[in-house]
Amino acid sequence: MAFLKELLNKYSHVNWALADQAMVSGVNFLTGLLIARFLGMQEFGVFTLLWMAVLFLNALQMAAISAPMMSIAPKLDSEQQASYLSVVTMHQVVSLVATALILYAAITTASELKPEWEIGQYALPLAIAGSLFQTQDFLRRFFFCRKEERHAFVSDSLSYVGQLCALVFLLVFFGGDITGVFRVIAVTSLAGIVYALCRISLTRPTLQVVKSFTWRNWQYACWSIPNVFVQWGAGQLVFIVTGAMLGAASVGILKACQNILAVSHVLFQAMENFVPAAASRVFAESGINGLKNYVTKVTIVGATVTVLAAAIIGYFSGDIMLLVYGQEFSGYQQILQVFSVVYIFMFFAFPLSSGIRAMENTKAIFSAQLSAALVVAGIVWPLISQFSIYGSVLALLSGYFISDAVMAYVFYSESKRRVSEFRISGALQIK
Repeated sequence: MAFLKELLNKYSHVNWALADQAMVSGVNFLTGLLIARFLGMQEFGVFTLLWMAVLFLNALQMAAISAPMMSIAPKLDSEQQASYLSVVTMHQVVSLVATALILYAAITTASELKPEWEIGQYALPLAIAGSLFQTQDFLRRFFFCRKEERHAFVSDSLSYVGQLCALVFLLVFFGGDITGVFRVIAVTSLAGIVYALCRISLTRPTLQVVKSFTWRNWQYACWSIPNVFVQWGAGQLVFIVTGAMLGAASVGILKACQNILAVSHVLFQAMENFVPAAASRVFAESGINGLKNYVTKVTIVGATVTVLAAAIIGYFSGDIMLLVYGQEFSGYQQILQVFSVVYIFMFFAFPLSSGIRAMENTKAIFSAQLSAALVVAGIVWPLISQFSIYGSVLALLSGYFISDAVMAYVFYSESKRRVSEFRISGALQIK
């Protein structure tokens, strides 16, 4: 009994991270199900395409602010960490304002250029929802970075569980529309932000400290930011081209399949919450061999869970599609089966990129994503032309395979190089 208690205490950060992400992924899955069910395939496709703009800006914010924070902060002592987190919070305030302005300008401009799209009415609610959603996500990672997982869990509960309850009330009892969905996301995200702001204490860093940490963040982000663009070339480009060639309904089908596989997101996003920070701590304390062992262990455990989940979903794909989405989405079980394989390759990117990020070698991740983007950009159009919506999934599969292969090569070759350098340095010191 004492051993079990000790084990639970030792891995409490993992338990909270998994519980938190189980809740977040579960709500995201149910949210997608509700919108698809009550708004229909066409409106769900429109919502998906609009929300892609938010996800793209969130990816830029992650590259510039949150990802550096998760890798750099755990290496700092308590005093430096407090100053650093205050600086990155200032960065996030700037990002919040910029995100809102960009979303509003982008949707307004698109509406004027393409009035037949009829999306102008979504500009303001999307701008508010997107910027608040991003800020709440930053604050939850802030707590994970400080190993205050309980506060992250409460903030996410207010945001995500509140979102689910409000959407059920809106869509089931009042029908609702896309604008209403954006308003719900905005209000519930704000609730999570208010709680988080009541639980954090920030310092007032000097101008020199702000410059120093901003420069360190930039050294990390200078490759991560362009990586976002090429990563979307390997991933989100497929959805954009699918929408252009096959229509919004096909995008809705792809997104519906992704939502079913959201059970894997529990593992993926939980890893994103604690593995980068843990990998950085291991690297700082145990060196390259410790980091290599940690990444290998995470890969084996995570791959086992992912393959098992993908196999179950793939085997029961027809029944799952019918049960979850109804008759309108039935007949697309083969797409879900191929998507299950895609998610296996998607998983391997998480532990590999965490190890590379711990070494702050973001240029290597950029190289992997660039390779994948070039391949996908070259094959997505002919694949969709030849195989219709199945070509979209094959393009995604190809992109993840290329990215994983490059990152695996970079991580393990870099590990060998650093071990060799350490041995040579030790031998010279003995002499």
